[in-house]
Amino acid sequence: LYCNLGGSLAVASALRVIKALLKWSHGYDAKVLVADCAPVADAIRRGVDRHLWSIAFKRALYRLAERAARLVKAEALVTGESLGQVSSQTLQALAAVERGIDMPVLRPLIGMDKEEIVDMAQRIGTYASSISMPEYCGIFSREPRRWASKSEVELIDLATADAVDQSLASIKMLRKSELDRAISEYASRASEVIAEEIPKDAVLVDLRDAKSYEKWHLPGAVRLDLDEVFDFVEKTGRDKTYMFYCYEGALSADVAERLRRAGYKAYSIKI
Repeated sequence: LYCNLGGSLAVASALRVIKALLKWSHGYDAKVLVADCAPVADAIRRGVDRHLWSIAFKRALYRLAERAARLVKAEALVTGESLGQVSSQTLQALAAVERGIDMPVLRPLIGMDKEEIVDMAQRIGTYASSISMPEYCGIFSREPRRWASKSEVELIDLATADAVDQSLASIKMLRKSELDRAISEYASRASEVIAEEIPKDAVLVDLRDAKSYEKWHLPGAVRLDLDEVFDFVEKTGRDKTYMFYCYEGALSADVAERLRRAGYKAYSIKI
């Protein structure tokens, strides 16, 4: 199950990693599920304490994965979590996100450190594809909490319930044998929103945090939080060309793709 936050660019990159991993699934035409998790990200930004965003997103993933697993008659969830590497993978955080999940959760990497995981990825052939994955920067707090109480988990579930339903309904299932075609289609779609040059009359939008913007930004760029983008472009007008940039390019590509579907001229640029 891949929970997509970054548009077609991110899906194409994720499917390349999955394709490399599935070289180890000989004789099995594996099912690959792709879910649009933009509604989950939006719900978390609107309704969850910023310090709990990482835990909230992981919690929503668990709930989505449990329901998706039942659709394909899977008997367990398997994750790539390693204990203590990041804020959402402390023992307290893992206990919080797994609370109430009525299905075994298997964590084969739980006792490995970063170097061991990198070494294994290199040996099985997923490393090169993994490091080229664009990072989505729109849902992760700069000051994340490493735990959540039972009552906070309940509030997270309440805030994300409808969004998890939407993401579940959005799931597209691919077979291992269809991955090459799907990668080509998503990559082609992603290339349409990537721009190499900035038109003179373009509206430049910086999607990074305020501190990064203050240190440096492209001349003439305005800084917006993600939830301000649609109001901004609606007020600015459809006759403009919008150019977005962020840290890694995934968030800006996602925003540009969403706006293009709404009829705007929007692109992502790398800085």
